[in-house]
This record gives sequence, C-alpha cells and structure tokens, in this order.
Amino acid sequence: MPDIPPGWASLISAIIVALLGGGGGVIATVVSLRTRRTVNTVAADTRDVKDQVKNSHKTNLRAEQDTRHDELVQKLDAITTTQSEHGRSIDRLSDDVSRLAAVDLEQARQAARERDRVDALFNTSRRPPHNTQKEQHRNGN
Repeated sequence: MPDIPPGWASLISAIIVALLGGGGGVIATVVSLRTRRTVNTVAADTRDVKDQVKNSHKTNLRAEQDTRHDELVQKLDAITTTQSEHGRSIDRLSDDVSRLAAVDLEQARQAARERDRVDALFNTSRRPPHNTQKEQHRNGN
C-alpha cells in the first residue's frame, strides 16, 4: 500500500467523518420531519376524538353511560315482569275460554235433545184425528 502523506490521511479521515456525519444528520432530519408530521396528525386526530367524546357534556361520559345502562336494565326488568304477568293472564283466559267452550258444547247438545223432544211431541200431535171435519159434518156433529 502506498504511503499517504501525513496531512492527507487526516484530511481524508475528516472528509469521511464529515460525509458520514452529514449523511447521518440528513437521515436524522428526514426522520425527525416524518415523526413530527405523524405526531401532528395524531394530535389532530386526538383533538377530534376528544371533541366527540367530551363535546359539551357537563358530566363524565362513562358515568353518564353507566347511569343510562342502569336505567335501561330497570326498564327491561319492568318489561319482563309485565310480560310474565300478561302470560299468566293469557293462560287464565285460555282456561276460561276452554271451560266456556265446554259449557257451550254441552248447551248445544242439550238444545239438540230438547229440539228432538219437541219434534217428537209435535209429530205425535199431528196424527190425523179419528173423525175429520167432513165426517163430523156428515154425521151431524
């Protein structure tokens, strides 16, 4: 390897260090700008989210949601209780309708028996008499 004059070796080393340092500085600057842009975007998004969550509420959103949840659970319990009561009422009405249907059927059977009795009485009373009116007139009655 040829000998490098003593001043030149220092100069070449300084140039290499300067290039590497400058390149590192450029890389650091580019990364810093990209990081700053990303941080600014995240900050803007965070402000938007905070505005949507906080908005003009006077209370903490989580506490408000918990309160609403509890109110809904109470209302659902009331609805469930009411539905159970309605179910029991419908069962009782169904039982009543079944009993009334049975009574109605029995009354229809009784009415049919009575109708048969009336028809039987009517048919027996329509037998022709022994003497018709003409016969009675001829006989002088």
